[in-house]
Amino acid sequence: MRVTENIKAWKTLLALSAGEGFFSAAVAVDKDMAACSRMIGRLEADLGIDLIDHTHRPVQLTASGRALLPYAKALADAHCRLEEAARQCLAMPIVVRMGIPVNISRSSVFDFLKRYERIDPNLRLEILSDIDHQDLFEGKADVAYLPYRPPAEGLRLWHIGYTENCLLASPDYLKTRGEPLEPKDLAEHDLIIRSGRNYPTTKELICGEKRTPLMYKRIAFAGDVLTGKEVLLAAEGIAVDLSFHICRHEIEQGRLVRVLAGWHRPPWDLTIAVCDERVTDSRILNFCRLFAEYEKKASAMRLRHMHKFFLERDLNSR
Repeated sequence: MRVTENIKAWKTLLALSAGEGFFSAAVAVDKDMAACSRMIGRLEADLGIDLIDHTHRPVQLTASGRALLPYAKALADAHCRLEEAARQCLAMPIVVRMGIPVNISRSSVFDFLKRYERIDPNLRLEILSDIDHQDLFEGKADVAYLPYRPPAEGLRLWHIGYTENCLLASPDYLKTRGEPLEPKDLAEHDLIIRSGRNYPTTKELICGEKRTPLMYKRIAFAGDVLTGKEVLLAAEGIAVDLSFHICRHEIEQGRLVRVLAGWHRPPWDLTIAVCDERVTDSRILNFCRLFAEYEKKASAMRLRHMHKFFLERDLNSR
């Protein structure tokens, strides 16, 4: 950027017109004296004219510098009006419709919103469930938190990270049907799986570097998270892709237990998505950018908590 396009340079020139030198000018524009001197020097070089008389102390403006003052003041005033208009826009209420998977912890979202209120107190979040990237194109939501990476065309994407889960069953189911000891044993069991228009359906299980096709006797239920959890608690099958978070309370109560420890569906590729056309809204863009930064840390922490929970439980059971 040319220094003539830098509003600070023109504000420095205006401050120097008071005739109190670079020290007072630096205070006025919140820059150090050396930075102010460099800006004026570059401004003179860009314009090809002398703006200050260096033989006077404190420095004085030249005739050319004084001739530019009305225009510099008009530019500075316009900049102030622009900033005030932006503040007024920020004061306008805005509702952002955001799809968040039921499997994702709401507590971290609410924690972020409490912090974000200090940045944009008039932004309100309307949380929706079962939203995919096509819903963004269809206008059903403004932002989507997705458990997969959608095609990038027409979307701005923020990668959050990867997270995993564990297979779960109720003690009553295992008492009746027995506990699978290896993934191949699932061929004798009924499964509960998550499904949706764009949801990445589980087709294999992994454990470190090992991979194996997902086997089953029957699909007891395929569909949404909440119904899948109810079917799981009703001892109808083994859940393959319910998150630890949504089942933690029942696990702590002993109503659900982990099976095939170490094995899990392929990690979810957590992504924040918004349509390109909404990126022009700076408030939505800023919200997405900061939420993505926050959620990167929060999702990694949730994964560590899950591993720590089962590690401590395994140690206590010995």
